[in-house]
Amino acid sequence: MTRGLIFSKALAAAAAAALIAASATYWVRAAAKTDLVAQRRQAATAERELRTRVDAMAAYESENLDSLRRQVGRFRTHLGTESTWDGLVRALGSGWSAEIGPRDDRGAYSIQLGTLTLVSHAVGEWPGIVDALGQLEAMPGVGIAEFEMKTSGSSDSRTLDTARMGVVIQTTRAVLNPKITP
Repeated sequence: MTRGLIFSKALAAAAAAALIAASATYWVRAAAKTDLVAQRRQAATAERELRTRVDAMAAYESENLDSLRRQVGRFRTHLGTESTWDGLVRALGSGWSAEIGPRDDRGAYSIQLGTLTLVSHAVGEWPGIVDALGQLEAMPGVGIAEFEMKTSGSSDSRTLDTARMGVVIQTTRAVLNPKITP
């Protein structure tokens, strides 16, 4: 009688399945590790490129920053002072009544609204109204938000009922407690 190895087909199939599963697990893990290494390499390359681009940009030489500086400079030159409203009322004189409106303080500047109404109504005052508009537009920080003029009558006889201007004044504002940096 020949002596041989006795084995079970089920046991052999289980061993083969275990060997295949171990191999598959190893290859899946190796592929995942390879992908992870590749992703880290790409991230490091992207970070290096971004760092190089950021380092190449000087802190205050970007054209965007220069444009922003120009806009801020124009904005500051167009701002009025705290006494702009009083100067506006004095410039127009007693022919206009001034009604100050709400004020909105925003950091280092404020916005003041107001209404100016012509006191004496006459159609002959049209040149004076045009001059008043020109004076207001020439003042720093003053803008005309609204202009209303109502007339009535016929084509032979006109009367001026109302001449009213809504103004917006943008002024610099003194900061009471400025932050002091050492």
